[in-house]
Amino acid sequence: MKIFTRIILFSFIFSSMHLLGFAAITTNGKAGGPVQAEKSLATLNAYPNPSRGEVVFTLSQSTSEGYKIRISNAIGRTIKTIDVKDLGSSQQIEANLTELPNGLYFYSLLANDKMIETKRLILQR
Repeated sequence: MKIFTRIILFSFIFSSMHLLGFAAITTNGKAGGPVQAEKSLATLNAYPNPSRGEVVFTLSQSTSEGYKIRISNAIGRTIKTIDVKDLGSSQQIEANLTELPNGLYFYSLLANDKMIETKRLILQR
């Protein structure tokens, strides 16, 4: 009976870890599963945040993909779209948002017109 209980417990723990996105260790020592796939995607950050209107976006990966930065207002209307060309080694994009009123905005990173991530940006003067 104890062996049966241990097998059930191990099965429950393993399936719970898989559902939560923990990577499974394979026999070759490398991690596999959904965590590894997420690390290959680019990430976008903005600073300073809150900003007075001059914002610098930093892209974690610069590849040949068709990246775009979409800036939306609080209700989801697209305010501005910035095409990200080949950045070389700088991986920084400067944006002038001084014409926008104070408030909460969202910036999204798109790769080939598919959204990778969305974060918030606060403009205040």
